[in-house]
Parts: sequence; structure tokens; C-alpha cells
Amino acid sequence: MSVSRFLVVMAASALVLAVVCVPTVRAQDDGPVNFDIASQSIAKALITYAIQAKLSIAMPKALSYRDGKTPTLKGRYLRTEALERMLRGTGFSFELVNNRSVRVFRMPPPIVEVIAPTNPGSEPPQIEEILVTSLLRPDIAHKLPYSVTSVRLDDSFGIGTNETFNVARKVASLHALQQGNGQTKLLIRGLSDGALAGRSQALVGTYIDGSQISQNGPEPNLRLVDINRLEILRGPQGTLYGSGALSGLYRIVTNKPDTDNFGLSATASFAVTQSGDPSQAVSSTVNIPVIANRLALRAVGFYENNGGFVDELGLEQDGIDSRSDVNSSEVWGGRVSAGLELDKWSLTLSGIFQNIEASDSSYFLPSLGRFARANSFPEPNKDLFRQLNANLEVDLGWADFSSDISFVRRTFDEIVDATSVELEFIDTTESNLLLERLTTDRNLETVSVETHLKSKPGERLEWILGTYYALRRENLRYQLNAANNVISYDEGLNEEQMEYALFGEATYFLREKLSVTAGVRGFTYNTDAIDTASGALLFEETTLEGKQKQTGLTPKAVLSYHPDDTVMVYLQYSQGYRLGGINIEGPNALLSNAPEASDTILENFASDRLNSFELGYKHQSVDRKFAINAAAFYADWSNIQAREFDDIGLPLVANIGDARIYGAELDVLLRPWQNVQLKGNVAYSKSDIVNPTAALGTMRGDNLPAAPRFGTGFSVNIDASLTDNILTNLIVDYSYTDGSRLFFDQQASQTIEAYHFVNLQASMYWRQFRLTLFVTNLLDSRDNIFAFGNPFVSPIDTTGQDESFSVSPRPRSIGLDIGYRF
Repeated sequence: MSVSRFLVVMAASALVLAVVCVPTVRAQDDGPVNFDIASQSIAKALITYAIQAKLSIAMPKALSYRDGKTPTLKGRYLRTEALERMLRGTGFSFELVNNRSVRVFRMPPPIVEVIAPTNPGSEPPQIEEILVTSLLRPDIAHKLPYSVTSVRLDDSFGIGTNETFNVARKVASLHALQQGNGQTKLLIRGLSDGALAGRSQALVGTYIDGSQISQNGPEPNLRLVDINRLEILRGPQGTLYGSGALSGLYRIVTNKPDTDNFGLSATASFAVTQSGDPSQAVSSTVNIPVIANRLALRAVGFYENNGGFVDELGLEQDGIDSRSDVNSSEVWGGRVSAGLELDKWSLTLSGIFQNIEASDSSYFLPSLGRFARANSFPEPNKDLFRQLNANLEVDLGWADFSSDISFVRRTFDEIVDATSVELEFIDTTESNLLLERLTTDRNLETVSVETHLKSKPGERLEWILGTYYALRRENLRYQLNAANNVISYDEGLNEEQMEYALFGEATYFLREKLSVTAGVRGFTYNTDAIDTASGALLFEETTLEGKQKQTGLTPKAVLSYHPDDTVMVYLQYSQGYRLGGINIEGPNALLSNAPEASDTILENFASDRLNSFELGYKHQSVDRKFAINAAAFYADWSNIQAREFDDIGLPLVANIGDARIYGAELDVLLRPWQNVQLKGNVAYSKSDIVNPTAALGTMRGDNLPAAPRFGTGFSVNIDASLTDNILTNLIVDYSYTDGSRLFFDQQASQTIEAYHFVNLQASMYWRQFRLTLFVTNLLDSRDNIFAFGNPFVSPIDTTGQDESFSVSPRPRSIGLDIGYRF
């Protein structure tokens, strides 16, 4: 069956199920009703109540067997009286929506706080339970037996939250390697396959809602505009999420179309940067209910211009010997979604696009001055992201069905100064072969279909069954260009990979507060590739082929115990994995006279696997003024895929051996007074390479590269009222990230420096308006946070000594941000 037919059949089958299984509820009078409801879980009792009362009932999003039982209810009562008796002492309450429907909700804590209100004219918001949906069913974060952080991207989180790098600083064990101009790589718990993102799968699975968007490249760095929350799940997630979530999950949850309320918001900001050009950004969101309670449209648009701060001293262009602030970048894009809701099913269609265009790279050579370098050619790069997604949710009565059909396309274009390239088997100093630039073009496309069938909440046995299918295609092309536009070397790799998976997970409550979870995922994949090479350096065009196939299982087991409603401890074992792949050949191999140069088979790199053990503790006080999440972990990582460069500077992937990683992390939340919130986190991880291969200079006992051992962060959030209509908010946040080595060969590797980072912002709210003054990088940190630049050359300082390239955070910037919400 073709991919297109498969998608059509899946969608049509889901729609038929939705229509056939939708029951109806009739309105009844408000007189007394005979009830006979046994003591049972709250979720099951509410369903029984709805049937006997002949009402439509909206239950909380997260209900579990652990929430306890209702008392027995038998007799003739008014519907409201019966529900009040049934929920008494459970921690839940209700409200009548109309004469045929009722909403049940968790009761707020005894003490109500105000934390960074976004609409000063409204009533102070309740402190709500933090919901998480990354485990494929809604649940409360502090009751989940996993190390998970849910980040609400409202004003209380601070300025600059539209970028992944700024979010990562505030989350324990999450680290973002920033190469500059939107090129970011995510690491969790010190698991690193190197500083560079390349053709191996990402270690952290990046999702937007139910669709995977991380592929074999840098983290997409989508601008976080009109986002409900981020969910960071630490540890391997191979059972539910499969390949590419070996160290954890980074999930973006968007705001869905609202079928009830019209909404409009807009922001604009301007910032000046020390020793650089100014920056500007605008964004806007609109929500339009088309049919009340049924259909709505939501649209988001954004644009930003980030001024450069690196000076190019050696580039001759249009008769000018130098240029200032060359590393500027532009980002623009948007998201459009349509949501249709009926009684028992919903359909959401969405599309996302984002373009990142950088005029030049961001590294520099410190010996030439702060933010200065001397290249021969500019190094622009582009990153174009496109995604289409369809999500269907159906209430089957006895279970919940969901399906996500997604198409993701990502295109990279990059130019690198290649004047220092040296090939082993040919003299490139001749005038017609004098190398100038390496041009890289990559196009990645993925079509995926994922379906879930889930038990209803509140059952003693909770289960999930799922299927997954993905078709991935990659077109990769390297071109070494010489003087006079001569193509010296041109190599292209066309790769296609198909993956199938079937998975399941079940949780059984031995008692209300004691549960055990077990899961397994079975997968298989096939990869085929064709590599062709031509150009002035080769005598004839060369064609090579590659194949790879693998089948496997990934298990998972969790034991959790809740002594009471405020404390939880858990023990977890889980596995993660990444699919293998096929390397591009490279000019030195094709130009050599070695026997392998005449082979017709491309070199493979094998899949790798992680076995992880985790012990966790969580506590949240009854009034929610104090919360602590702590976890300790140990992991065995086998057959590690590592991405670095070959001997001339072209990227390759190799299996470098095994490693052991252990560490701990801690998140703390404290609300000591009304309108004051303190947050802190600390993380430590230690790695040791064992059983190393000869690849990439790895040695026994070395640490994994680019993985800081220690990191910590702290933030203070204070609210105050100037008048009845004017509120103010002050946020100060600080983070520290430890240093590390850049590459696996740590005897000859550059050093990523430890760095401190401080942001400050002050906001004022008046009616629907917000005015924010902010300072980023308050201490003007100049540390080298990514000690790498051009892969073809080892930098030399003005005295002839070896020196590391440097990438620094954006210098101290001061700006103003204006927001409006209707």
C-alpha cells in the first residue's frame, strides 16, 4: 500500500469510528433522582453518576485510581445534592454549567497566591496543578513517577523565553549548546555524542504537540510564540517515543483554537547591544471562533532581526577590507490551526513555517580583538522548517482513540570558508583547483503516522496501545568550489529510511497509593542509500550504495509509591535507542588508492542503546507553597554514535565505544510570602568512557565531550501593586554552567569555558497593556561557550601559537518590550 493510500485509510477509519461511537445525552428535569452508586474510583463513580442523573459531565483532565474512592451513594436525591455527597472529602468540587451539564474540578489549595498576573483587571488566579501530557495521558506533574518539568511560558517565566537556549538555563539537567544564529543542540543529564549536530539522530526527542520535529540536525529552535507550556521529560523514552529520545524529551505544547472566545494579542520589542547592532522583534496572535463551541481558527505570526556583533577584518568584498557586525540574523514565520469540536470527537489541523537566515557565522579569534576574525569568504547559513499536522481525538466510550498524521520538511544551506582544506592525494594549489568554499545543502523530509488507544481514566488497570510508522528521506550534497567557480568536488547522498513500531504500556494499582508500570516497544527499520561523486578532482563519476536493517525491543518498568497526597517515591528502569545510518564517503577515500576506494558499499554506523536506572523523590505541600523534585540516575550507554569531522573537515559519524553516566538533579519551588516566588535547580553528572574503539581519539576514562558536569540556576519573581489598576513585576534570574572539553580526543581538544548568565526585567501592567524593561547578559559574559568555528583550520594567534575559536553569548543588551492583549 502506498504512503498516500495508507494515510487516507487511517483518517477515514478514525472518522467512521468517531461518528459511530458518539452517544447522546438528553436533558432531564431537576427533580429528585434514585441513585445507587457503589464506592469506587472517582472517575468511575462520576461516569455512573452521569448515567443515573442523565447529565453530561466534564471531568478533570487528570484523574487516576490513586485519587481515591467516593463513598457509597444510595437513595433519592436532587442531582446537585447527590454530587455534593459523593465528592465530599475527595478534594474535588463541581459547578453547574446549565440544566444538562456539570463540571467537576480539583479544589484549589487553602491559600491563594498571585504570581505574575497577565491581566491586572481580572481576579487573582488560582494556583493550579501542573498538568503534563507527555506520557500520552493527562496527569499531574508532581504525581508522575518520572523526572519531568512543565514550564508555563507566561510573563512569570521572564523575557527571552522565545528561544530554547534561555529556557534550558532554567531547567535542571537540560543543557543547550549554542553555536550561534539559531544553531542549538540539546543535551540532558550529561549524555553527549559530541558538540555538533549532524547525520545521527538527535539525543533529545523534540516534539510539537503530538508530532516529532527533531531529525538528523540541530534542534529546530522554533520561536516559542503563543505556547501554552514546555514539557521536559528526563531519561530515555524508548517505549512511548521510540528512536531519537535516547536521553529525554523536549515537547512544545501550543495553545489550541478556542471555540468560545475571540482573542487578539501583539508584542513589539527593541534592544540595543553593547558592541553590536540593535535588534527588533514583533509578534501577533489572533483567535476567531467561527461556530460557537464547534469551530475556531487561530493564527500566529512573528518576525525578529538580531543585530550582529562580530567584526570581519580579513574579508575583501566590494573593495572594503573589513565589515562590522557581520553575524546578524533574521527569523520569521507563523502557525495556523483550525479546531473542530463535536460531542465525542475533535479534529485539529495545523501548519507551521519558520525561516532562519544568518548573514555570517558567529565565531571569532580572541587574539584579533573581542568579536573579531579574519576570514577569506562570508559564511551565511539558512534553516527552513515546514510542518503540517492533523490530530484526531475520539471518545469511544470504553476507551480514547487519538491519531497524529504529520509531514515535516527541513532544509539547510550553509557555506564555509574552505581556503585551508588540504587533500591527501592531490595538489590543490594549482590555480584552477585552489579551493575557496564548501557548500552544504541538506533536505530532510518525514511523513509519520502515530495512533494511540488508551483506557479510560480512573481504572485500576491503565493501559496504552500504539502503532507508529515513519518514512524519512534525506538528500545531502557537499560541493568544494575552487577559484573561477570551478566545482572541484561534488558528492551527493540520497537516503531513505522506513520505520515501523508497535508499543504498549500498562499501569496496575496494587493499592491506591502503590502502582507498577511495565511497557515494551517493538521496532524494525530499513535504510537504503546511494552516493554519487564527481568533479574536477575525480577522474570519473563514482557511485556507491549502502543498506542497513535492524529489529529490536525496548522495555520499561516503574514502581511508584505515594505515602500521602504530598509525597511520592519511585524506582524506574527504562531503555532508549537511536537508529543507525550510512556515512557519506568523502574525497580522501575516493581519491586514495586504498582497496576500500573501489568498494561499492558505503560505510555504516550502527545503532546505539541506553539502559537507565532512576530513583526519584517528590514533595509538594498541601498549600503548594513549597515543592521539591529530586532524582538520582545511573546509565549504561553502549555503541555510542559520535559526530565529529574527518581529516579534512567533512562531518562523519562513528561508533566510539561505551560509557557509564551517573548523576543527580534537584528542582525547588518556594513561595515564602504572597506575590513572591523563588525557584532553584542544580544538576550534576559524571561520565566515563569504557571499551573505547580507535575512532575519534577516544580513551578509557575520558568524559563525554561538551557535557558540563555541574549546572545551577536561581530566579526571583516579585509582584507589587502601584494602584488598583497598575501592577508591577520584577524578575531576576541567574544561571551557571560548568566547562567541558569540545571533542572526544580530549588531549587535543578545545575547552568550552564555564560561564555565568544573569537577566533582569521589570514589567508594568495597565488594563490590557504591558510595558517591560529588560537587560540580558547583565554581567556581559565573555566566556567561550562553544570553542569551535571553521572545521577546516586550526586557528593561529598573532604570535603563531595555536588558539581556540570562540563563540560568546550576545553581549549585554538593554531593551523595551510592549505587549497588548484583548
